Amino acid sequence: MKLMRILAVVLILLGISSLFYSGFSYTTSRQTAEIGSFELSVKETEQISLPAWLGWMLIASGCCLLLIPRRS
Repeated sequence: MKLMRILAVVLILLGISSLFYSGFSYTTSRQTAEIGSFELSVKETEQISLPAWLGWMLIASGCCLLLIPRRS
């Protein structure tokens, strides 16, 4: 049962953090041309947005896990 409480707290923390940080970005590098010793590469930055409903769903599911009664 302690594992369920830990999972609930992690879900709530993930939900809160996804509400504050609405997305993240990462950079990819790819080689586009190579002519002799000359090499041309391009760095692209991609943005991934996290919707607000995802954060609220994580918080709600964490709260539901906290409210489930313990087995006797």
